[in-house]
Amino acid sequence: MERLARRGKLAKEEVQKALDGMIAENTRLPSVAFFEQFTTGSCKSLSRHMDALLVGGNCWSGPLNIHGHEERGLTYSMFYERYTTKAIEFRTVTCPIYVRQHAVSRFIERADATFQSIAKSLWPGLLLIDALELFDPEKIAQSFVLPTSYGVFLGVRVVGSPPADVVGVERLVFTSLGGQESLDTSKIHSLIPLWSMNTFISLEEMTHWQVELRSRLEALVEKHFGLLMLAHLCRITSFDGEPDSVDLESRFSGDFDAAKDDFSAFVKSELWHRAVRDPKDGPFVQHFVAQAMLEKKEEAKWSQ
Repeated sequence: MERLARRGKLAKEEVQKALDGMIAENTRLPSVAFFEQFTTGSCKSLSRHMDALLVGGNCWSGPLNIHGHEERGLTYSMFYERYTTKAIEFRTVTCPIYVRQHAVSRFIERADATFQSIAKSLWPGLLLIDALELFDPEKIAQSFVLPTSYGVFLGVRVVGSPPADVVGVERLVFTSLGGQESLDTSKIHSLIPLWSMNTFISLEEMTHWQVELRSRLEALVEKHFGLLMLAHLCRITSFDGEPDSVDLESRFSGDFDAAKDDFSAFVKSELWHRAVRDPKDGPFVQHFVAQAMLEKKEEAKWSQ
């Protein structure tokens, strides 16, 4: 950044070096669930332009407030680091996706795994959350299962007020004129879906129905990976209505209608209802009561 301020631009070799450093750092960090690299131009080409982007997700440990209940756990967030010959840009967004303290403890105990392996275990099963938000968005409350290589996290999605740390996409851009901060709050509403992973079941503990459910979920995520990845990355690559300068659709795409049909049918299937159970107690019970009342009203309306 000092060189950018002093000279007004960076050399392509400097941008490439910054990209290599970003890749090495995010490969090393256990908190990073995944990252994707995008580049335009190269040190070997004749063009003087170079554009390098690293975008991904990570889990950070800290205090959580789950429906008024204070505890510690993991919060999922995304990062965006972009270097060009004329600017350096950083973005971060905290997503309302949490691994609660009980789930963390159960993961370590039952999977015989380390705390440091949790973040990477969430990927790519985490894309199931994007599928449910895309294709089943109206639920007040819903239980879900998130598949991992070690087993499954059991969680709930409930509608609630945004937590204090969920403020939108934060952006910091450095140019030769200095740094400029901005915030995109366009996706923050008075009520948003909050995703909470409450416990963990290892492969050895899973029932026949849970084993089959996990396998089917992994297959669906793999089948529609491109579309779900596009939705996931748009959480941070989209900023305040500006055009997507990364051109994600050239790299990730899919059939929206086919994916919607697949996921909508699956959450209504007998397998889903056998393996996924709604909570009978805890902080989210009233959300599920309200959801049941809503569904009864919908059924009555359609039966008339």
